[in-house]
Amino acid sequence: MWLYLISFGKQHEELAKHRKGDLILVHGNLQVNRYQDKYGQQKEGWQLLTQSIISSRTGR
Repeated sequence: MWLYLISFGKQHEELAKHRKGDLILVHGNLQVNRYQDKYGQQKEGWQLLTQSIISSRTGR
């Protein structure tokens, strides 16, 4: 399952340092994002509005 992470401020700066495969623990509000694609089909995806982040990079 893939999630889009939505973050602001310092959390956003911390997430921007990570790359695919990095381990992180994220706490937040899970939301369903419904949208229409360029072909007019209804799509659905998951997004997480972050509240806190713990990283394996902490202290490096």
